[in-house]
Amino acid sequence: MSYSHIIFDLDGTLINPEKGIRDSFAYAIQKMQVDINLDDYYLKLIGPPLHHGFSKVLKMSDHDADRAVKYFREYYGKQGFRDSVLYEGIHNLHEELCKNGKKIYLASSKLEKYAIAILKDKDLLRYYEYVAGATYKGSGADKDILIRRVLEKISLSGGDQVAMIGDTKFDILGARDAGIDSIAILYGYGNEADFTEAGATHIAADVQALRLLLL
Repeated sequence: MSYSHIIFDLDGTLINPEKGIRDSFAYAIQKMQVDINLDDYYLKLIGPPLHHGFSKVLKMSDHDADRAVKYFREYYGKQGFRDSVLYEGIHNLHEELCKNGKKIYLASSKLEKYAIAILKDKDLLRYYEYVAGATYKGSGADKDILIRRVLEKISLSGGDQVAMIGDTKFDILGARDAGIDSIAILYGYGNEADFTEAGATHIAADVQALRLLLL
């Protein structure tokens, strides 16, 4: 399958965000003065929107989850986003995709201004046709909504194909709900069993395997 339009997730797909996100969650939990061992929940907090993580995973009330999101972003906006690390081979992959006429987009549950800031910091923003992220109030952060925002920007012609690439089941389910193919990658935060259950079109073990699917 040759994909002409490629939608990337950000965290766990293009970048390893662990230090910045972990420190931001730790800061929020400390500010909320709750007795939670972050290590027990961390992997479940990666992927879904922030409010979902605080309310559903950490069992906070909606009011407290709103406050926790504010604290998370307070730290992340100052330092956390700068601590992400680009996965090896991602920059070269973007360059090759663009040279081969592929159009690249981003659909991230991260606050949109931070997603743009990270892409710019990692010298990737110049490759992107459009970036879709969450609003400051957290609205529109569900992956299917983000993917549909991107699809509204894409003008398909005969033979064009679209794929969503991500590292969690939320990316795969969002793609399925939007009616497009999906490529799950195994070097991020998801697992193969979840990807298979969610109906991933393809599964790539590493960046090189992803490259072979896209070029």
